[in-house]
Amino acid sequence: LSIRSFPNVLCIHLKRFRSNSYYRTKLGLLVTFPLTGLNMAPYSSIDNEDLLYDLVSVVIHHGSGVSSGHYTTCTYSPISKCWYHFSDTSVMQVDESWVSKCKAYILFYVRQEQKKTLSK
Repeated sequence: LSIRSFPNVLCIHLKRFRSNSYYRTKLGLLVTFPLTGLNMAPYSSIDNEDLLYDLVSVVIHHGSGVSSGHYTTCTYSPISKCWYHFSDTSVMQVDESWVSKCKAYILFYVRQEQKKTLSK
């Protein structure tokens, strides 16, 4: 697989549900993912391209099935340099280890090069 152009914001949607002709089930496997330095260069068709991404948000599905459950998110604040878990009525600070162990459903990464431009 070789990709020609990469976005500033990379969204990775993990397959968390399996279906067959009779039923659909949730896949509860733990997926490891980097919080910083996701290197997409091996997938680029352009050599020597700087393609490092840092995680900024994770969508999490809580529940056992497709027809029920609850979605929450963990988001990184560059101002406080902390991670926060957002649910319907609450926000709480969480540490990096909590984020890395959550059962991620959608991962949002921002290209490091773009982050430098945004912080100027």
